[in-house]
Amino acid sequence: MVYDFALFCALILAGLAWASMRVTGRADSPATLLCGIWALILTLYWLAGDLFYPVDVATIVLLALAPAAFFIGSMVNARPVVPDLSAPALGNAYLRAGVILWALILLACLPAYFEHFAGEVSEDSQINFIAAIRLATLQNEGDVTDFSPLKNLQPFSYALPLVSLVAFHGQKLKGTLVTLVAMLLAICYGLLTGSKSVVPSLAVSFCIVLIAKNNGRLRGSGTLPILAGAVLGFLALIRYVNYTFAEDTNEWELWVAAVQGITSYLCAPITGLNFYLNSPEAFDLSPQQLSRPLYYMANSLLHLFDRPPLMELPSMHLKFFNPGADFRGLDYNTYTYLGTYIDSTNPYLFLVIPFGLGMLLTHLNRLAKPGTVFTLLLYAYVARALALSFGGEMLIMDIANIIKFAVVIWVMTSLTPGLIAKALRWFRLPSVAKPA
Repeated sequence: MVYDFALFCALILAGLAWASMRVTGRADSPATLLCGIWALILTLYWLAGDLFYPVDVATIVLLALAPAAFFIGSMVNARPVVPDLSAPALGNAYLRAGVILWALILLACLPAYFEHFAGEVSEDSQINFIAAIRLATLQNEGDVTDFSPLKNLQPFSYALPLVSLVAFHGQKLKGTLVTLVAMLLAICYGLLTGSKSVVPSLAVSFCIVLIAKNNGRLRGSGTLPILAGAVLGFLALIRYVNYTFAEDTNEWELWVAAVQGITSYLCAPITGLNFYLNSPEAFDLSPQQLSRPLYYMANSLLHLFDRPPLMELPSMHLKFFNPGADFRGLDYNTYTYLGTYIDSTNPYLFLVIPFGLGMLLTHLNRLAKPGTVFTLLLYAYVARALALSFGGEMLIMDIANIIKFAVVIWVMTSLTPGLIAKALRWFRLPSVAKPA
């Protein structure tokens, strides 16, 4: 039965995740993240059973082969475990001052950001305030451009808690307070763009930094409470946003529906990919060849400079469709990183892409140590794409945002502290020599 085969593949991927962690000596290695998340997804698909439509065995094979190819590419570029003797990244006073300065800037700009994205928020008593903001954001979406100054504040808010985590290393009380404020700002800015994914994305990046600071070890890094909090927070968002209009339904059933909603976000890509493989004519995915990711990358870079695309391509998601009979007509916008690349004439050629990405990201992971702030934070941002790969391809097609985030990291960790240091030296009065 296909559900049992999904469990079998999940166990294989879990073994690959464990092997990657043993070989690299790091719990945050790229193959551990990708193989681990797909082991979890396939296990949930097995547990859900008839909640989702049964798929072909070939679909499960493809979903297992992609992380396996990524694992092989990762192992090709892996190196024997070497104890990290580099000093931890200790934030200096200028870096801490920069974090506080950016926190004040983002806090001051938050009302304007709210007005820019949400506009007029409904005062309808039938929906809660969070759902009203979400509704207003979606209604105002067409009037917001990607190139407004306020839009570019969002990556700064995302980076702020990560930089704070490094800058206030060793200062538990003050660092915890500043990082907590920074995280709340990041969540506010993210939710106002209309996306709930900021909660799991930020949690993954935050945990990557914590694990790196703990010399790659998961035990003792403090990541499990953060991940648990992110799951509960995302569950609450789904309950109070997606099901705010539910009538004649008791509270317990709404929370059960929210749990089912999280399961659908994770497992619907399986049925979505099966739908594509069986009915490729229903999707406009031209050009259907391995050059397709290159066109997406070129379009992403051109979009960064507000230029027209090299070739008009459809969105990276498959379509809105019902992933299972028990969803009572509810359609899900089913993303999949595989549906973006698979060539319908030879669906296995796309495996060269995860193989190459495995080699590249393993090299970046090897450089992401506590003593190198820039590469650590850049890898923390890229790693979220692996952990959330069930939601779509966020590496090649998101290259513009990765470049933008790299610039943001440089501004916050290098440029801002440098300017603060120069300003203080410029305003500092020359010392007066004491008479002998």
